[in-house]
Amino acid sequence: VGQLTSQVNASHCMLDYINTHFMTFTYWVAALIEVTGVMHTSYLIRYMCYWAAGKPVESNEPPRDGIQQLWFWGRVVWSLGILGFALAVTIGALFQGKTALWEGVPEIVGLILFFVLMSVVGLLEGMQIAFFTVAKLPKSERGDAPLAMKTCHCLFKNGGKNLPGFMCGRQMTVTLCFFIIARVTTLNVGADDENIFGVSDSMQNFFNTGFLGAIITTILGSISWQLVASAFPIAFLSNPIVYIFLQLALALEATGICAAAWFLALIQKKIMGFQYDEVYVGTPEERAAKQHADNPDALKNLDMGTYALADQVGTHEVQSAYLTLAKLDAHYSARREKILANIKALREQIQVSETDEEAEAFKDALRLEVAAMGRINKEEMESQKFGKDLEMTPEESESDVESQTQEE
Repeated sequence: VGQLTSQVNASHCMLDYINTHFMTFTYWVAALIEVTGVMHTSYLIRYMCYWAAGKPVESNEPPRDGIQQLWFWGRVVWSLGILGFALAVTIGALFQGKTALWEGVPEIVGLILFFVLMSVVGLLEGMQIAFFTVAKLPKSERGDAPLAMKTCHCLFKNGGKNLPGFMCGRQMTVTLCFFIIARVTTLNVGADDENIFGVSDSMQNFFNTGFLGAIITTILGSISWQLVASAFPIAFLSNPIVYIFLQLALALEATGICAAAWFLALIQKKIMGFQYDEVYVGTPEERAAKQHADNPDALKNLDMGTYALADQVGTHEVQSAYLTLAKLDAHYSARREKILANIKALREQIQVSETDEEAEAFKDALRLEVAAMGRINKEEMESQKFGKDLEMTPEESESDVESQTQEE
C-alpha cells in the first residue's frame, strides 16, 4: 500500500508523481541530511570506481574551489569515521553474542550473511537506478553489449510493464533481505550486560536503537551502489548477475503476492490524473531528433500539483490508461523511423550546402520533420489514453506516412 503502489505509477509517470508540494518538501529534507556529510563515504566509493575505470569524474556541478574542496573532503573523512565506528560496534557486538541474531547460528555465519545480503540489496538498489537511466535513452544509446541489450529487451518488453513489475519483485526481495540483516545489526544489550566498548548506559541505549546498523546498510548497501550505477548504467547492465536478479524479481512478482499493488496503482493513477512522461517530454527518439533542445513554451505552463482531483473518478475507462505499448510499435514506430531517416539526411545536406539560401531551405525542411515527429508522439499518447484502434497493416502505415509527407 505504501510503496509498491507508488512505484508502479512512478515507473512511467515520474514527472506527474513529483509535481507536488510534498515532493518539494521531501527534497529539502533529503538535501539537509546530505549536507551533514554522514553519507559522504558513498561519494568516495563512486570516485574510486571512476579511478578504477580510468575515466574522469563526471559531474554537472562547477569545479570546487579550495574552501569547497576542504569542506567536501572534510565531510568524507567525517563519514568514514562514523562508518568505521558503526562497523566496529556492530561486529564487536555480533561476536560477543549481543545482537538479535538467532540462537545457534555461529557468529561467523551471521557476519557472512550480513555482507552477502547487503551486497544483494545494494545490487538491487543499483539496478533500479540503472534501469531508470536507460529507460529514457533511445535504443541507439543503450550500447551494443549483448547482455546489456538482452537485459533492456527483457525490461521494456510486455508493453513496458516489466519495469514496474521488477520494482515490485525488487522491493519484496529487499524487504526479505533486510529482515535478516536487521537481526545481525540490531544490538540487544540488557541492563545487566556489559556495554559495548564500555560506553555509558545512555550511549548503549542509543546503540540498541539500531541506528548504527542503518548507517552501515544505507552507505554500503544502498547509496554507494546507486551512485555507481548512475555513473556506469550500461556497464552495470552488462553484468550477468544483474540479468539473473532481474529474472528472479520478475518471477517473484509473477507469484501475485503483491498483485493488489497494481489495482491500487490504477485507482491512484485515475484519481491523481497521472500521465506518462512521454506526454510532456516526448519519446527518447523525439528528444534526440530535437537534439535535446528545451521546449520554448515550457514556461507558459509551470503548474504545481496539490493532490487535487484531476478528473472525476470513473470518467475514463481504467483499462485504456494502461493499454499495452506493444500495440503502438507496428504503426508509430514505422512512421517515426522514416522521419528520423529524413532528419538525418537533411542534417547531412545542411552541412554540405554551398549557399546560405540552400542551407536555410534544408533547415526549414528539418523543422517540418521535427514538427511531424511531435504530432506522431501526440497521436501516440492520445491513442493510448482514449483507446483508439491501434492496429494497422504495414501497407496502411506506409500510406499514412506518405500522405503526411505530401501534406508537409
